[in-house]
Amino acid sequence: VLTSYFPGGWLPGCDKEGHPVRVEPMGKVDMPGIIKSCQYSDLIKFHASISDQGLALCRDFGDKQRKYLHSFTLIIDLQGLGLDFMWKPGINTYSELINIQERNYPELFNNIFIINAPMFFSQIFNFIKPFIQNSYDKITILKDDYKEALRKYIPIENIPACYGGNLVDANGDEYCRQWITYGGEVPKHYYLSDDGTAISAMRSKSPPLNLLLDEFKMRINDLISNDPCDDNNYLTWLKCYDFDLKKAEEMFRRNLEFKQKWRLDDKIIQWIPPVALQKYFPGGWLPGVDVEGHPVRVEPLGNIDLRGLMHSCTFSDLLRYFVKVAEENAHKCKVLSAKAGHTIEGYTLIVDLKGLNRSFLWGPGITVFNEMIGTIANNYPTSLKAIYLIRSPPIFPTIYNLCKAFLGRDTTKVKLLGNDYKEVLIKTVGKNTLPKYYGGNLTDSAGDEKCSEWICYGGEVPNSYYINQNASLQNDLNWQNVVISAGISFKAEYPVDIKGSIFRWRFRCKKHDIGFGIFFKKNLKFTSLQNMRNIIPVERHSCRIIPERGSLYCEEAGIYALVFDNSYSYFNWKDVSYQIEIIEPNNEEDSNCKTTSGKITGGNES
Repeated sequence: VLTSYFPGGWLPGCDKEGHPVRVEPMGKVDMPGIIKSCQYSDLIKFHASISDQGLALCRDFGDKQRKYLHSFTLIIDLQGLGLDFMWKPGINTYSELINIQERNYPELFNNIFIINAPMFFSQIFNFIKPFIQNSYDKITILKDDYKEALRKYIPIENIPACYGGNLVDANGDEYCRQWITYGGEVPKHYYLSDDGTAISAMRSKSPPLNLLLDEFKMRINDLISNDPCDDNNYLTWLKCYDFDLKKAEEMFRRNLEFKQKWRLDDKIIQWIPPVALQKYFPGGWLPGVDVEGHPVRVEPLGNIDLRGLMHSCTFSDLLRYFVKVAEENAHKCKVLSAKAGHTIEGYTLIVDLKGLNRSFLWGPGITVFNEMIGTIANNYPTSLKAIYLIRSPPIFPTIYNLCKAFLGRDTTKVKLLGNDYKEVLIKTVGKNTLPKYYGGNLTDSAGDEKCSEWICYGGEVPNSYYINQNASLQNDLNWQNVVISAGISFKAEYPVDIKGSIFRWRFRCKKHDIGFGIFFKKNLKFTSLQNMRNIIPVERHSCRIIPERGSLYCEEAGIYALVFDNSYSYFNWKDVSYQIEIIEPNNEEDSNCKTTSGKITGGNES
């Protein structure tokens, strides 16, 4: 990054006094990009290397001229300098680099010529002036006649043609790019971090990045010894938490626990969601990539029927759907990175809010929606590159205020676009990737401008998809009901006599959420959960609308216990309805399905 994007280079000739000449087109420096892509220690070393190169050239030129040289002439071209140079982390870092150079190389400059200075340069100069006490009297700010002025100090044959001289490089380039780097915007795939807080954290860490990475890997060695990942994956967690080793380790461990509890792995991509989610949850991946090579997804959330979806699938189904999208993105980024030869992280998300109304504020719906986006933000911190919100209705600020706390760091990636959203999306996504409906050129194989072949546009979920459990909860005598007080857990034990049976359950908690898990013991001897084997870890479930469902293949005969855990609640009691089925092997399910209340025990076990 520094060699390609930090402006500057040494000319092959010297000034009229025999001193080496360096040109730095600082007007084209992307200081935010440079700082976001490099460690602070690298910037110091790079700046020091320039000084050392200058001294080495002084020795070489001095030997040829048989005189002692210890300084060089510097031309600083500020053409193109913008106000972004005043970005606080950037200007502070640049001032510190100058100060370090002044302290360690006090007699480095013969002359410093500043050309093409913008009108606001005086503000910048006043800021850095305290750091250039040794070189202050060497600085000359040249006006519009700078080309003529330069020729007074440097032979015309040693001045690049673009600055009024005759020098061109081997390719005939008047800018002499063979010797001078002209900077430019640093591509984002080089970024180590994309925000100022991470930069401050990086600068406050004295160890180089590789040492931080090694320390992080040592901290999580017990987790990665059997399933190692590449260093880019570990670096991602460090970057996301501002290189705070303790916080990064905590979130990495939570992420693994989350995946283990929900049995999530790469196979989630092959998971087929319930039909209601496939047909009515708005969203889909576009076949192309944005202008920077990242995947693009469109979600017309204005058409979502949250109430209908929550009556048509379980909380687990919704969570797995959100995780499936995140894993699909990870897979796409991995493939695109291999093709591009550099790391690509995160997808561009276009959220179309047209049609969004007060029905989205339905309490259970927005609560579950926030749980979903919060879960993804915590466990897939780099899944999003940018979120573009378009066609927002008047009610949107109210909804956004209810949701933004769950986005975490992703709130910095949210961009609310106005009526010019089509022009903005064309610039960031690309006209050929963007559906024609949103201002691009893309249509699907049927010529549909909305690209419905790839994007689901949601809509009201028909009642025929509803899982109508209310009647069975009231009328089916095989449903059990228990009220669990705050601070305790409830356990129900069921004997399974035949190995290979299927242990199936359904349950619903009328208010709040409830913890649920499965334990096993060989006989009736043990009564405490601490002496039983945990088969399915206790995990909290939000199942106020639709009962949670699941099943387990019984690898052993013995006692299987379901546990409803409310030990984490200080005040709220939980009203839970549940049903258990034990299906013995090698028999017809309808004739041998046992629906039983079993042996039920309750108490303070946890």
